[in-house]
Amino acid sequence: MKISKIPIFFMLTICTYAYSETSVDASASTSTSTSTSLTLQDAYKLALERNETIPLQESKVMQLNEKINQATGAILPRFSALAGLNRQDVPENSSSKENQSYLKLNATQPLFRGLREFSTLKITKLNYRAGEEQTKQQKLALYLQVSQLFYSILTVERDLINLHEQFGLTNLRIKELKERAQVGRTRKAEVLTAESQRALITSQIDSSKWQLIIYKETFAYLTGISSKNMNNNDIKLVENLSLLPNSSNIYPLDQYLDKINNRPDIKSLQTQVESSEEGILNAKGAYFPSIDLSANYYLQRSPTTTNTTIRTSKWDLSVNLTMPLFDGMVTKSDVAEASDKLKEKKLILSQNKRQAEMEIRVAYDKIKSGHSQLQAIEEAIKAADKAYKEQLKDYRNGLANNLDVLQAQNTLLDTKKNYQRTKYQILMSYAELQVASGATSL
Repeated sequence: MKISKIPIFFMLTICTYAYSETSVDASASTSTSTSTSLTLQDAYKLALERNETIPLQESKVMQLNEKINQATGAILPRFSALAGLNRQDVPENSSSKENQSYLKLNATQPLFRGLREFSTLKITKLNYRAGEEQTKQQKLALYLQVSQLFYSILTVERDLINLHEQFGLTNLRIKELKERAQVGRTRKAEVLTAESQRALITSQIDSSKWQLIIYKETFAYLTGISSKNMNNNDIKLVENLSLLPNSSNIYPLDQYLDKINNRPDIKSLQTQVESSEEGILNAKGAYFPSIDLSANYYLQRSPTTTNTTIRTSKWDLSVNLTMPLFDGMVTKSDVAEASDKLKEKKLILSQNKRQAEMEIRVAYDKIKSGHSQLQAIEEAIKAADKAYKEQLKDYRNGLANNLDVLQAQNTLLDTKKNYQRTKYQILMSYAELQVASGATSL
């Protein structure tokens, strides 16, 4: 009678384990069929539509475009209409008139201002280009933020599936241990140990649930998707395994390092360096004289004297030269300030390049390490599965106790969990590598 009881429980355990695996797959299949699937690209598009930072940056870029128009306008001539009335004190016996008025058209054209007007135009164009690159960089940063949350949610969801499976199997073990303890075939300490493990699993489930809530709330903030819909499985995140790096879509490290200068933030800083170099020439332009051409055409002009035989002129033309002699050392200070700004931009560019190289190397190494781990974990899963089955056989034959089986079961489930975590970590690292190398298409 005692001998027949063990095979019955053994069969019950195997059936329950198979059922738990099947039920999880069936549940996932049902959830997928009744819910809306959301890929990483879908989530990124939603985040782009909802994000305020990028439109703000685009607005700044449009303002910089207007600066170009303003700088262009400073080079072109200006036309204006002027009218005036002058009343003056006229001495006795003077031929001057007491009241003088005029209505004229004026044209002013700057001829030379130390080439500062052309330098200013070039600076505004460079700033506009830098602003465009900053917009691209903000889009890349948003993609990285969304991808990290996306894969974090998938990781915790998979952890919860594994933990619930582990909890169910542990419950079965506790039930069997209690039955065996009643007939004196198991020590009470083994029951307490298993119950302690169940409590630990319960704590891990609660912790993972709260962590998942935080991730989903942040994800909802970025994408506008209701966290309630995600919790109800109305929307289900789906990973695109084709993005998983392999020999066909991962290139040698040098190819990624060569793309550093194509990163939007690096291109923006390089443009800022050019702008700062032009800023020095702009500041030095204040040392040179300014030459302006001015022309007037009078539509109406009252005579300046009471002598009616003198005809008033209809137009005049003048060239004005302004030569700076002393400006309180302001120009010298402006040149020094511009030189310091150039040094600052060059240092920031150098720092960001080194950081970009570090980011690429770290992301690349994480992918390579992840691949090595996946291969090792695949072998570990095979070994753990084999060990679990052997423990079940030994348990059936009375060569192992229930805690040995429980430990083998936990090892198998933990190894499977590590496999899923490593897979999602590789996908996350690949997104980091794309952003670090300045991916042009996401």
